Amino acid sequence: MNWEAISAIAEVVGVTAVVISLVYLAYQVRGNTDQLERSAQANRTQNWQSVCVNFNEWRQMLAMPGNSEIWIRGINDLRDLSQDERVVFNNMANCMFWAGWFMYHIQRSEGLMNDVNANAYRDLYRHPGLREWIEVSKKAQLTDVYSDFLDEVKDSVGRDRINPGEASSYSQGEY
Repeated sequence: MNWEAISAIAEVVGVTAVVISLVYLAYQVRGNTDQLERSAQANRTQNWQSVCVNFNEWRQMLAMPGNSEIWIRGINDLRDLSQDERVVFNNMANCMFWAGWFMYHIQRSEGLMNDVNANAYRDLYRHPGLREWIEVSKKAQLTDVYSDFLDEVKDSVGRDRINPGEASSYSQGEY
């Protein structure tokens, strides 16, 4: 056999090996991409489930005997609550607040922020007692963009308030 034939055969074998390697690599990349997409979807699903769990805990607390009265009085005026009632109100508000914080960050990371959320938050800020609670809690607990978002909502609400006894989404249990 001559050296040219051996060289040609070696070149064909080398090209074949490279093509097989590239096909295998493409297969691996596709598999990794699919796995990453499934993992990201599972993570999004888990995050939304956490939001739902927090809001459901708030709703369950609200449904406990006497708590809806504490909630309605508290969102209107925190000073109208006894010390024991403030503890109950604080627990309910914290549960709702952290669900909102988590939901805000999920929506922000997925590019889903819209006017519906801002409207819900404006409704929060229209309740004097809840507004006061948010402002105190925000200073103690938040240092991120959620705090900036809440400031923007507060500014958009201005002096607009819901009067005690006036219906709103939070006094009607719509959220």
